[in-house]
Amino acid sequence: MIQLVHTLCNRWLLLFFFLPLVGCATQLKKNEPVGLDETVFVIGIKPAEFNPILFPGYIRDGKFHLYTTRNGYGNNPEEGYMITKVKPGDLLGITKVLIKRGSFGPTFKMCGNKKTLVFKVPKGKVVYISDIRYEEHKGYITFEYADKFNEAKEYIDREYPALRNRMEKWEYELLPITASCTETIHVTVPRYN
Repeated sequence: MIQLVHTLCNRWLLLFFFLPLVGCATQLKKNEPVGLDETVFVIGIKPAEFNPILFPGYIRDGKFHLYTTRNGYGNNPEEGYMITKVKPGDLLGITKVLIKRGSFGPTFKMCGNKKTLVFKVPKGKVVYISDIRYEEHKGYITFEYADKFNEAKEYIDREYPALRNRMEKWEYELLPITASCTETIHVTVPRYN
């Protein structure tokens, strides 16, 4: 269960302060070549209006700590799949989930030692992580993980010729996340003399 952390007015702050931190990750184009040293991850997302945001971090004491100064990865799933080219070597975890509704939708945050999906990005692979089914309730969402590798592989092989026969299953962990449930946005105001 993820708690709702943004009100309507906070969504404007999210737009101007959080979204610039999301990296340049976009849904991989269907004919985009992927080098043998580049990494692509695939996560099935149902329903498709849910948009997980993944940030790099590290594990300490069995918990996922996110790097607050690094860019995250997020894009709108296409046809139920998030297919994203990322930097090899990072440890990524789902930290937020946006629900797309017109220009704005609610944002949910993984926090307070709730368990989140975390995986190490390998070098030069196309990896399937999991399928995630989200369900929205009043003020929170629930989610379930499922292994639907064969369905995902069939879709990738059919729709992404550059990735055909390259996708493999990849391990992930469900770890508590140390992020606070209180959202704080720091704004630096320069002082001129």
